[in-house]
Amino acid sequence: MSLFTDMLFVLVQTKLVFIILGIGFIGVSIFITAVFGRTITKGLIKTSAYSKKIQNLDVSEDIPEKVLDIKDEVGDLARSMQVAITNLRSFVKDTDNISNNVSNYSTSLLTNIGQVNLTASEISNVVVQIAEGATNQAKDSENGSYKVA
Repeated sequence: MSLFTDMLFVLVQTKLVFIILGIGFIGVSIFITAVFGRTITKGLIKTSAYSKKIQNLDVSEDIPEKVLDIKDEVGDLARSMQVAITNLRSFVKDTDNISNNVSNYSTSLLTNIGQVNLTASEISNVVVQIAEGATNQAKDSENGSYKVA
């Protein structure tokens, strides 16, 4: 029976070693999962914060290089968002330039309209003076013809 007892003892010890190894493996797995999970979560949280800024049309900040350098889907998302930020900035700058050009053209147009109005007023005054001169000349001619006749 001693052989049977020894074998049973070895089996129990082996079983105990496997249980301890299993628990250790599960512990290491949980630790690794937590570390990787935190890494992924940090990137997602930062990306989410920047997406909220973009939602409010705040493109004043770039996404940090640390997030852009992530080599997974979170990094892909961050890089895509950075492209959107850059494109929005360019769009806003172009729109601002176009708006300034329209404002400058409008100011120039108003100046030209003012000059046209001034010129038209001067022409009108000259036409009135010519008409008055013609009227006076006609009256003088009429008075002269009465004196001759």
